[in-house]
Amino acid sequence: PGSKITFFDMEIGSNGIADPGVSRLFSSFYNSGDGAFISNASWGRGYNGLYSSFCRDYDGALRSTYSDVLFVVSAGNTGVEGTAGTIQNPADCKSPMAVGSSLSYGDDIRSNEKGIEFLADYSSRGPTSDGRIKPDVVAPGHFIVAPNAEPNTEGECDGSKSPSIRRSIDVGSGVRYVSGTSMASPVVTGGAAILRQYFEEGYCNSERCCGSKGCGESFIPSGSLMKAVLMNGAQPLTGGIQRVPDGNVVNEQPLKEYDGNQGMGRINLVNSVPLEGENNIQLITVNDKFIKDGDKDEYKIKIDTSNGCNEELRVTLAWYDPPGAVGCLKCLVNDIDLMIEEIGGGSEVFYPNGLSQQDTSNTVERIRMQASDAQEFRVIVHSRNFAFNRQQYSLAITGCLAEADELKPDLTEAMKSSPNCSREELFTFKINTAETAHQLRWNLIGSTANNGIEAIASGPGPEFGYEYEANETYYHSYCLTMGSKYRFQLMNSAGGGLGSGKYSLSYGAVTIFDSDSSEDFEDVKNHRFQVLASGVKILGKNRSFMTDVDD
Repeated sequence: PGSKITFFDMEIGSNGIADPGVSRLFSSFYNSGDGAFISNASWGRGYNGLYSSFCRDYDGALRSTYSDVLFVVSAGNTGVEGTAGTIQNPADCKSPMAVGSSLSYGDDIRSNEKGIEFLADYSSRGPTSDGRIKPDVVAPGHFIVAPNAEPNTEGECDGSKSPSIRRSIDVGSGVRYVSGTSMASPVVTGGAAILRQYFEEGYCNSERCCGSKGCGESFIPSGSLMKAVLMNGAQPLTGGIQRVPDGNVVNEQPLKEYDGNQGMGRINLVNSVPLEGENNIQLITVNDKFIKDGDKDEYKIKIDTSNGCNEELRVTLAWYDPPGAVGCLKCLVNDIDLMIEEIGGGSEVFYPNGLSQQDTSNTVERIRMQASDAQEFRVIVHSRNFAFNRQQYSLAITGCLAEADELKPDLTEAMKSSPNCSREELFTFKINTAETAHQLRWNLIGSTANNGIEAIASGPGPEFGYEYEANETYYHSYCLTMGSKYRFQLMNSAGGGLGSGKYSLSYGAVTIFDSDSSEDFEDVKNHRFQVLASGVKILGKNRSFMTDVDD
């Protein structure tokens, strides 16, 4: 109740449909951030899995202007007889969430059909030409009850009876049965709308979700977080492939997880988020966090089954990658790796997507594994081989997770995450918050050899769903270049004084700034300095960024 839906008419008379272009399509529903954040595309075209100019447009838009949008796309209906590499466009792009079709369930199963654990043979398949896993997930799409609009009749979609499944797609009163991945993708889109409502209605506290409405605080999930959570909870199909309708089984053997048939499997919201009275899982999220090339974020978790939880440990990493080159044979631009390392014991390392090594192709990586009570693990997010200096990523962790002061790496971990410089070359911003939560932004800018300016790092404000909690200590550490000049700027995110606290800036063992008392963050804080072999030179606070003058 209260939800709204918008449609975009892509029909061109009797000539079928035409792609209106990313800008026109997205702006029509997004409405500058005041409209829809989830879009379903039950359409496609054939490019044999090749990365096209259309993919460049969609991936570019989702990474930049529409990073809070989840774009759900039908995989296509060209996979008859289980043909690989038939995934349609734009389902074959990196950031859209591609959906294949499983068969139906319960009374919607036709005679001789195997049911929801089997894939419909027409569902288009991956991999893409550069080896990426597609589709991402599957959902029931075969014989789905849908509205049957009759232009000359009012209220016909309310329906007084259901159509007969024994009469193929003959109509009932206002509804009929329809099949295809174009019906599977709206199932995922509807699930995504419920998931977004879950986050907005306060089912989560900071990074950890508590499982009941209002138990936490509302926040806005990024598109990559929505994708990570949905794919994290997906369950692999236990059946094979069946020719439909009423056909033979093409493949009786269970499909493999992470293959070109089903991707991560069929979505399941009960596997995805904590729900009071429905499950015992815990969920920890990281929402669109920035990571710099070469950095490593490490999150420690501990397994606790004391409440009767017996769920497996699942971790999924997702990010909206920059667009690749048209026709690319390796389309991943910013490579981020996900690993889980056992702490103590056998110190075993687990890799994503069924591999025994890092994944260098996909923009979604998942690890599923059994874990025992009291086991401890380190979840590692490692950036490498970036074409661009920074990338945002999202992370979903579910399982029997112990309550802990999660996801705030201490100073030692922050230094470990900067492998390209020594402790003496490390710039650290430390902030101690006061008794109120802080919505802050900060940025670190440096000079380049040709007198240019380079953005080194920044801390996102609440538009990225991030707050500094009350009475906490946070560290942010980065490598600096000898001889370069830097400006560090700290401000609030909403134009008003939002709390106070103490903060300090240091370079190695040298203190650049340390507030003696609590600072009011209503005013913008500016600090300029230069890194020299002899130490740190403080530059004039009220002068040009590039002016080499002592304070």
